[in-house]
Amino acid sequence: MEIRIATSLTSLPNGREPVKSRQPRGPRRQRGSGMAVLFDCDGTLIETTASSGDPDAITPLPAAAAVLAGLRALGYRTGILKNQPEIGRGLLAWHEVEAANRRIEALLGSFDVWRICPHTRDEGCPCRIPKPGMILSAAAKLGLPPRNIIVIGTTGRDMVAAAAAGSRGILIPGASTLRADIAVAKEVAQDLHQALELIVGSRGQERSPRRVSRPRPTSRAAGA
Repeated sequence: MEIRIATSLTSLPNGREPVKSRQPRGPRRQRGSGMAVLFDCDGTLIETTASSGDPDAITPLPAAAAVLAGLRALGYRTGILKNQPEIGRGLLAWHEVEAANRRIEALLGSFDVWRICPHTRDEGCPCRIPKPGMILSAAAKLGLPPRNIIVIGTTGRDMVAAAAAGSRGILIPGASTLRADIAVAKEVAQDLHQALELIVGSRGQERSPRRVSRPRPTSRAAGA
């Protein structure tokens, strides 16, 4: 599509030929506008805790606030995806989960979308990760196609859900990550900072093949 720059003719007081004067341009489009990054919260943004409904037990990972601030500054929208089967098992009430979520936002800033699945594995809910329901629902809420969604998580289930939704997945290995998950993941980041580098560095590039960064041997992984 051709882009035309509006011009006007300005006469100079000394009688010289008129010159073209550029009109002010509109605000520049932010780098990440039209994109969103969804996080599987536990182990990715906050420390995994025994009681996910206790706001006082929530501790952000050291890089979480800075990385989220960087994404938001670039125009990326952010969201949370959470399997919360404790609700389905009767171990947590919705108001307890909501109190914990408010605490997360108090520590890490406001998120554009939250998606929580309260069902247990046996219920077969289409939203429960590794199924793509929460990702597709978040994309619809944000008005974005799933291909404009990036999912960051610590397990192979997160990556399966991202692929099923047609979204991009970045794995950050943690205590619950299996070696097999690392081996098959298309993109692996050492930490949140490197995940941010992968996201920012890939804008404007073709999505395939993707740049893959393998974790150092010191990365924690289940079965190590």
